Amino acid sequence: MKSNMVVIFGVFVAMFVQSVATQKVHVVGDNMGWTIPVSGAQEYVNWAATNNFTVGDTLVFNFITGVHNVVQVTKASFHSCNEEERIGSSLITGPTNITLTSVGDHYYICNFSNHCQAGMKLAVTVSSASPESPLQGTVYLVFGVVFSILVFSPFLEIFRPRGKVKSFDSNHGKTKSTETLGSPLPPYLCRYFPLAEIKAATQNFNDTFIIGVGGFGNVYKGRIDGGVTHVAIKRLRPESSQGAREFKTEIELLSQLRHRHLVSLIGYCSDNGEMILVYDYMARGTLGDHLYRTGNLKPLPWEQRLQICIGAARGLHYLHSGANGSIIHRDVKSTNILLDEKMVAKVSDFGLSKMGTTNTSKTHISTVVKGSFGYLDPEYFRRQQLTEKSDVYSFGVVLWEVLCARPALLHTVETRQINLTEWAKSCHGDETLDQIIDPNVKGQIEVECLNKFVEIAISCVHDKGIERPSMNDVVKGLEFALHLHQKSIGSKGDNGVQRCATNESKQHISVTIFSEINETNGR
Repeated sequence: MKSNMVVIFGVFVAMFVQSVATQKVHVVGDNMGWTIPVSGAQEYVNWAATNNFTVGDTLVFNFITGVHNVVQVTKASFHSCNEEERIGSSLITGPTNITLTSVGDHYYICNFSNHCQAGMKLAVTVSSASPESPLQGTVYLVFGVVFSILVFSPFLEIFRPRGKVKSFDSNHGKTKSTETLGSPLPPYLCRYFPLAEIKAATQNFNDTFIIGVGGFGNVYKGRIDGGVTHVAIKRLRPESSQGAREFKTEIELLSQLRHRHLVSLIGYCSDNGEMILVYDYMARGTLGDHLYRTGNLKPLPWEQRLQICIGAARGLHYLHSGANGSIIHRDVKSTNILLDEKMVAKVSDFGLSKMGTTNTSKTHISTVVKGSFGYLDPEYFRRQQLTEKSDVYSFGVVLWEVLCARPALLHTVETRQINLTEWAKSCHGDETLDQIIDPNVKGQIEVECLNKFVEIAISCVHDKGIERPSMNDVVKGLEFALHLHQKSIGSKGDNGVQRCATNESKQHISVTIFSEINETNGR
């Protein structure tokens, strides 16, 4: 028995030695590193051309400064630097190692700001593992067995059981995770900021740097890395409803997610009991700010509203379509859709997010209801059963906000108008949608585009989750609505007339697919 164990162990040792002997580690750029700032793309092209890569080899992306992100992408995406066409769904925060697991061409870009365009990209050609001779394999096997006999045989007698020993499970029950809310987060998740650096970035949390206030605490505009990088710094109050659990959830989720339409988490600070999150700075504020003209902002034109809706929908679709399980945001609203300098929409605030079910036989998660009034899925509220369709409902409310430019709940109006969604359903059923459309865009919306937009918005807020579209379907529908709008603008040049929605045309918006939701008091 002992000899069999030694031989078996020897085989494993041989396999290990063989794998180590045939696999190589490649530091991208060698001593240059995958450096930031970038001196040029040619250095990485030349570096890759002078190296041989085989299956099992490891690429080491050794960023010199900061925390960055490596994404494997398709060949087409490699040339366009489009992270949405990446291969696989999980992204790894650098500096990091990537194992080459298959033969062929592999493409990588740095998914951080515009570094890809600046040269942070690498293409490598992977061949099959180096062929080995039968003699070489025999040498590895003999070495492993001999090594095991010499080293481990004396210990087998020592550790031979003297009698039956009960398992830990039988004595104590199954072990539970010792992780607590107060346990430290793994250091590789994202950048850790000392409190002194946060204070320096905000001049000791100076009130003049506040750019947002909520029940969770304040958001400050700050500068890091010697003042060259603008960031948004969210400081949670210890007594806030968004407590330690939400703080940890947001770090763990956002540090693994990178997408054009999701706000990027740069890092965090938990010194002295603080709960501070550091994000990319979104210069144009929230979608809600623009819809409600906060600070005398100009009204958004209709096409820009469509573009923002499409961007936010793409971000949510990305969350819902993860290969390792979907993520349900659970707090989709206009104030959680942020806009960068170029008015690109990015979904934010993942403190309430939940991992969706990966079990195909299980359709929902049973959980305590959390979210924001006016946006809560009524089915989730009644049954405490959370699905991706709960996000779809909340996004449908946002679509009505975009069309009407009024909050989800408004207490200064008559009772039937307090809840935007119920009022929109009522107006849709009565064919009086012209009463709720934002006057600033009434003359900009072509009737076919309006029909499609309303179709999507109504379907998203269906009382029954199963009747709502997926976020993928919402994206496609909104993209088609944008196409109809742009097509109408193009046709305007033919005769000088743009066929926009009038009061009369709005009364004929198709209701054929919404026959079940004309009753406004159904929930």
